[in-house]
Amino acid sequence: MPNVYRAPEVILKSNWGYKVDIWSVAMAAWDIVSPRTLINGINTNGIFDDRVHMAELVALLGPPPPEFREQRHLSSVLWDASGNWKDVASIPDITLESLAEKVEGEDKERFLRWLRMGLQWNPEDRATALELLYDEWLMKGLGE
Repeated sequence: MPNVYRAPEVILKSNWGYKVDIWSVAMAAWDIVSPRTLINGINTNGIFDDRVHMAELVALLGPPPPEFREQRHLSSVLWDASGNWKDVASIPDITLESLAEKVEGEDKERFLRWLRMGLQWNPEDRATALELLYDEWLMKGLGE
């Protein structure tokens, strides 16, 4: 998968399952409606950097819950034992809402809610494919 579509557990080289595909679906959905990708991930040297990627995720999703950090060995590189970001990259001043300013469509709020169903730190908290498919926002868009 493209670097910008990778789920946090993949970035941290943890065990992962089918819920990485839910993450990727949400990322691809964003790309369909937005003129820019959700994640840039480029450091000051112009190179894609996992630390920058994770800093952007913190800005967009808030800090990961303790159980996410505790289950991933490499999270100690990014967060201290109390869950504080170690400043390995600057956390940008962005939100989903600020990035969605140029997203077209009449139901932006419900789209962002749908997007958040797939973009959860903990894979087990992510929606299933059926939950995404039968969500009221998507069903409305399909005329159902």
